[in-house]
Amino acid sequence: SNCSCGNPDCGKPGKHARVREWQKASCDPAMVAAWWQQWPDANVGLRLDNLIVLDVDGTIGFESLASMEAEYGILDAPRQRSGGGGWHYLFEAVPGVEKRIKFRPGLDLLTGPGSYVVAAPSLHASGGRYEWVDEHSPLSAHRATIPLAVPPGWLLTAALTEKPKTAPRSKRPAG
Repeated sequence: SNCSCGNPDCGKPGKHARVREWQKASCDPAMVAAWWQQWPDANVGLRLDNLIVLDVDGTIGFESLASMEAEYGILDAPRQRSGGGGWHYLFEAVPGVEKRIKFRPGLDLLTGPGSYVVAAPSLHASGGRYEWVDEHSPLSAHRATIPLAVPPGWLLTAALTEKPKTAPRSKRPAG
C-alpha cells in the first residue's frame, strides 16, 4: 500500500505527519476540516503531550511484556491494537519521564510533545486498521472523561534503568 505523501519510496507509509510543524497542529474545527478536505485518506496522529504510550511491537515485544507481566502483574490501561498487529497502552504522563526506545526487545516508551502514535481508525500499510479495544478512546470522548493512570512503577523502572539494546558497532579498518 502506498503512502498518501505520494513518494513511492516512503520509508514510513502512513506514519509521518502531513502537516508541517505538526507539533503546532490546530484543534480549530475549521482548520481540521480544511486538512481533511486536502487529505481525505490521511491517518490520525495522537500527540503525546501529557501522555505516555507503551508501544509493543511484534512477537518479541509480546514476549518482553509477557515476561514482565508474569513477574509484576497484568498491565491494565486503555489500549489500541495497532494496524501492524502490536499494541499501544495509554497512560497519564509522569514528570521527568522521557522517551525510551527499545528499553527491552520490542518495547518503546513514548512520551512528550515531540512524540505521537498513529491512532484509530487509521490504516496501516499492511492493510490492518488501528482500533481502540476499550469502551472509550481518545478520539471518541472528551479527554477529561477518559480515566488514565500513571504507568506502574515496575514499567517505569524497567524503561528508565534498562540499557537500550543497540546493534554492535562495526570496527573500521585502520588506515
